[in-house]
Amino acid sequence: MIGNRKSFLLYKKKAMSVETADVPHTSVLGHGLVEFKFNDSKLKLNFIHVPEIKEALISMGKIWDNGLSMIRRNHNHFDTRNNKGVLINGRVCNNMFELTLEIVPPKQSELACISISGEKLHNRVVHPGVEVFKTMFPQICNVPFCDACALSKSYQQPYKVKLPRAPYICHTIHSNLLGKISPPSIGGANYYLKLTDDYS
Repeated sequence: MIGNRKSFLLYKKKAMSVETADVPHTSVLGHGLVEFKFNDSKLKLNFIHVPEIKEALISMGKIWDNGLSMIRRNHNHFDTRNNKGVLINGRVCNNMFELTLEIVPPKQSELACISISGEKLHNRVVHPGVEVFKTMFPQICNVPFCDACALSKSYQQPYKVKLPRAPYICHTIHSNLLGKISPPSIGGANYYLKLTDDYS
Protein backbone atom coordinates (compact mmCIF):
# COMPACT_ATOMS: atom_id res chain seq x y z
CA MET A 1 0.00 0.00 0.00
CA ILE A 2 1.17 3.49 -0.74
CA GLY A 3 -0.41 6.89 -0.13
CA ASN A 4 1.01 9.19 -2.80
CA ARG A 5 -0.55 8.81 -6.25
CA LYS A 6 2.36 10.65 -7.88
CA SER A 7 4.61 7.69 -7.03
CA PHE A 8 2.89 5.43 -9.58
CA LEU A 9 4.40 4.72 -12.99
CA LEU A 10 1.16 3.13 -14.16
CA TYR A 11 -2.17 3.70 -12.46
CA LYS A 12 -5.66 2.29 -12.82
CA LYS A 13 -8.64 3.54 -10.83
CA LYS A 14 -10.45 0.87 -8.83
CA ALA A 15 -12.54 1.70 -5.77
CA MET A 16 -12.46 -0.87 -2.96
CA SER A 17 -11.59 -1.09 0.73
CA VAL A 18 -8.87 -2.79 2.76
CA GLU A 19 -8.39 -3.52 6.45
CA THR A 20 -5.36 -2.26 8.38
CA ALA A 21 -4.34 -2.55 12.02
CA ASP A 22 -5.54 0.99 12.78
CA VAL A 23 -8.61 1.36 10.56
CA PRO A 24 -11.07 -1.50 9.89
CA HIS A 25 -12.13 -0.22 6.46
CA THR A 26 -9.71 2.01 4.57
CA SER A 27 -10.64 3.36 1.13
CA VAL A 28 -8.57 2.26 -1.86
CA LEU A 29 -8.76 4.47 -4.96
CA GLY A 30 -6.72 2.40 -7.40
CA HIS A 31 -3.62 0.30 -8.02
CA GLY A 32 -0.54 0.23 -10.24
CA LEU A 33 3.24 -0.04 -10.58
CA VAL A 34 5.72 1.82 -8.37
CA GLU A 35 9.47 1.86 -9.07
CA PHE A 36 11.98 2.09 -6.23
CA LYS A 37 15.72 1.72 -5.63
CA PHE A 38 17.22 -0.95 -3.41
CA ASN A 39 20.91 -1.92 -3.18
CA ASP A 40 21.92 -0.22 -6.47
CA SER A 41 19.10 -1.86 -8.39
CA LYS A 42 15.62 -0.78 -9.40
CA LEU A 43 12.48 -2.80 -8.78
CA LYS A 44 8.91 -2.35 -9.99
CA LEU A 45 6.16 -3.70 -7.76
CA ASN A 46 2.38 -3.51 -7.74
CA PHE A 47 0.89 -1.34 -5.01
CA ILE A 48 -2.63 -0.27 -4.09
CA HIS A 49 -3.30 3.45 -3.63
CA VAL A 50 -4.55 4.25 -0.10
CA PRO A 51 -4.49 8.06 0.38
CA GLU A 52 -4.92 7.81 4.18
CA ILE A 53 -1.54 6.18 4.84
CA LYS A 54 1.73 8.11 5.07
CA GLU A 55 4.27 5.31 4.70
CA ALA A 56 4.53 2.45 2.21
CA LEU A 57 3.10 -0.65 3.90
CA ILE A 58 3.41 -4.32 3.02
CA SER A 59 0.85 -7.07 3.53
CA MET A 60 1.90 -10.34 5.13
CA GLY A 61 -0.59 -12.08 2.84
CA LYS A 62 1.14 -10.67 -0.25
CA ILE A 63 4.53 -11.80 1.05
CA TRP A 64 3.11 -15.30 1.45
CA ASP A 65 1.36 -15.28 -1.97
CA ASN A 66 4.57 -14.24 -3.74
CA GLY A 67 6.65 -16.99 -2.12
CA LEU A 68 8.79 -14.56 -0.12
CA SER A 69 10.04 -14.94 3.43
CA MET A 70 10.29 -12.31 6.16
CA ILE A 71 13.37 -12.44 8.42
CA ARG A 72 13.53 -10.45 11.64
CA ARG A 73 16.83 -8.56 11.88
CA ASN A 74 16.35 -6.98 15.32
CA HIS A 75 13.54 -5.71 17.54
CA ASN A 76 12.03 -3.33 14.95
CA HIS A 77 13.53 -4.20 11.56
CA PHE A 78 12.94 -6.98 9.03
CA ASP A 79 14.17 -8.18 5.63
CA THR A 80 11.95 -9.63 2.92
CA ARG A 81 13.84 -12.24 0.90
CA ASN A 82 13.41 -14.32 -2.20
CA ASN A 83 15.69 -17.11 -3.45
CA LYS A 84 18.25 -14.53 -4.69
CA GLY A 85 18.62 -12.64 -1.41
CA VAL A 86 17.16 -9.56 0.26
CA LEU A 87 14.46 -7.99 -1.87
CA ILE A 88 13.24 -5.16 0.40
CA ASN A 89 13.51 -4.27 4.06
CA GLY A 90 11.58 -2.21 6.56
CA ARG A 91 10.57 -1.67 10.15
CA VAL A 92 7.65 -2.51 12.41
CA CYS A 93 5.81 0.50 13.85
CA ASN A 94 2.46 0.25 15.70
CA ASN A 95 2.03 -3.32 14.45
CA MET A 96 2.36 -2.10 10.84
CA PHE A 97 5.08 -3.32 8.46
CA GLU A 98 6.54 -0.15 6.93
CA LEU A 99 8.84 -0.50 3.92
CA THR A 100 12.13 1.36 3.77
CA LEU A 101 11.94 2.45 0.14
CA GLU A 102 13.59 5.08 -1.98
CA ILE A 103 10.84 5.64 -4.51
CA VAL A 104 11.97 6.64 -8.01
CA PRO A 105 9.68 9.51 -9.03
CA PRO A 106 8.10 9.02 -12.47
CA LYS A 107 9.20 11.28 -15.32
CA GLN A 108 6.83 14.03 -16.43
CA SER A 109 5.77 12.00 -19.49
CA GLU A 110 4.97 9.05 -17.23
CA LEU A 111 3.01 11.29 -14.87
CA ALA A 112 0.97 12.51 -17.81
CA CYS A 113 0.14 8.92 -18.68
CA ILE A 114 -1.24 8.34 -15.19
CA SER A 115 -4.11 10.75 -15.77
CA ILE A 116 -4.85 9.90 -19.40
CA SER A 117 -6.40 6.79 -20.90
CA GLY A 118 -4.60 4.71 -23.51
CA GLU A 119 -7.28 5.59 -26.05
CA LYS A 120 -6.84 9.36 -25.59
CA LEU A 121 -3.06 9.00 -25.69
CA HIS A 122 -3.29 7.01 -28.93
CA ASN A 123 -5.42 9.76 -30.49
CA ARG A 124 -3.15 12.59 -29.29
CA VAL A 125 -0.02 11.09 -30.85
CA VAL A 126 -1.76 10.77 -34.22
CA HIS A 127 -2.76 7.09 -34.25
CA PRO A 128 0.57 5.18 -34.28
CA GLY A 129 0.65 1.44 -34.93
CA VAL A 130 0.59 -1.06 -32.06
CA GLU A 131 4.36 -1.70 -31.99
CA VAL A 132 5.19 2.02 -32.21
CA PHE A 133 2.70 2.79 -29.43
CA LYS A 134 4.28 0.11 -27.18
CA THR A 135 7.74 1.58 -27.84
CA MET A 136 6.58 5.12 -27.07
CA PHE A 137 4.60 4.21 -23.94
CA PRO A 138 5.85 0.91 -22.44
CA GLN A 139 4.04 1.71 -19.17
CA ILE A 140 0.62 1.46 -20.88
CA CYS A 141 -0.43 -2.20 -20.55
CA ASN A 142 -3.50 -2.27 -22.80
CA VAL A 143 -3.06 -0.94 -26.31
CA PRO A 144 -6.46 0.42 -27.32
CA PHE A 145 -8.38 -0.79 -30.37
CA CYS A 146 -9.05 2.17 -32.67
CA ASP A 147 -11.97 2.13 -35.13
CA ALA A 148 -10.38 4.93 -37.18
CA CYS A 149 -7.13 2.96 -37.58
CA ALA A 150 -8.99 -0.21 -38.56
CA LEU A 151 -11.03 1.70 -41.14
CA SER A 152 -8.00 3.49 -42.61
CA LYS A 153 -6.15 0.19 -43.05
CA SER A 154 -9.09 -1.48 -44.80
CA TYR A 155 -9.36 -1.39 -48.59
CA GLN A 156 -12.19 -1.63 -51.09
CA GLN A 157 -12.54 -4.68 -53.30
CA PRO A 158 -12.47 -3.81 -57.03
CA TYR A 159 -15.77 -3.72 -58.86
CA LYS A 160 -16.44 -6.47 -61.34
CA VAL A 161 -16.10 -5.37 -64.96
CA LYS A 162 -19.44 -6.91 -65.90
CA LEU A 163 -22.32 -7.94 -63.66
CA PRO A 164 -23.97 -11.33 -64.29
CA ARG A 165 -27.16 -11.09 -66.35
CA ALA A 166 -30.39 -13.08 -66.08
CA PRO A 167 -30.24 -16.25 -68.26
CA TYR A 168 -33.92 -16.13 -69.31
CA ILE A 169 -37.07 -13.95 -69.20
CA CYS A 170 -38.55 -13.28 -65.70
CA HIS A 171 -35.52 -14.82 -63.95
CA THR A 172 -34.70 -11.49 -62.23
CA ILE A 173 -37.11 -8.56 -61.96
CA HIS A 174 -35.98 -5.13 -60.68
CA SER A 175 -38.62 -2.92 -59.06
CA ASN A 176 -38.65 0.75 -58.23
CA LEU A 177 -41.44 2.68 -56.49
CA LEU A 178 -41.44 6.30 -57.65
CA GLY A 179 -43.31 9.34 -56.34
CA LYS A 180 -44.83 11.46 -55.04
CA ILE A 181 -45.44 12.85 -58.53
CA SER A 182 -46.95 16.19 -59.36
CA PRO A 183 -49.32 16.64 -60.98
CA PRO A 184 -51.05 13.30 -60.19
CA SER A 185 -52.01 10.88 -62.96
CA ILE A 186 -55.39 11.03 -64.76
CA GLY A 187 -56.66 8.37 -62.35
CA GLY A 188 -55.46 10.45 -59.34
CA ALA A 189 -52.41 8.30 -58.43
CA ASN A 190 -49.38 9.97 -56.82
CA TYR A 191 -47.00 6.96 -57.02
CA TYR A 192 -46.16 4.39 -59.68
CA LEU A 193 -44.28 1.09 -59.67
CA LYS A 194 -41.67 0.51 -62.36
CA LEU A 195 -40.77 -3.16 -63.12
CA THR A 196 -37.77 -4.05 -65.31
CA ASP A 197 -36.89 -7.54 -66.52
CA ASP A 198 -33.12 -8.03 -66.17
CA TYR A 199 -33.07 -10.21 -69.31
CA SER A 200 -34.35 -7.39 -71.57
